[in-house]
Amino acid sequence: MLTRKSLELLIDLVEIKLGSMEIFDRDDQRIVRDLEACRKELTAMSRPSRPAPVAAMAAPALAAA
Repeated sequence: MLTRKSLELLIDLVEIKLGSMEIFDRDDQRIVRDLEACRKELTAMSRPSRPAPVAAMAAPALAAA
């Protein structure tokens, strides 16, 4: 398992590479797509997992008196 610091460093490296890319052909476009997907995956891994939302329970209906 990667530490949070390692994930942040990897995200920084991917962003640096994306910032320095010059697209000349389809191979370059593919690399940019792959790097963007990589950044998205790393970012998702660096976020703490969130618990599933809990549905609100309706209050029981009160009988009219």
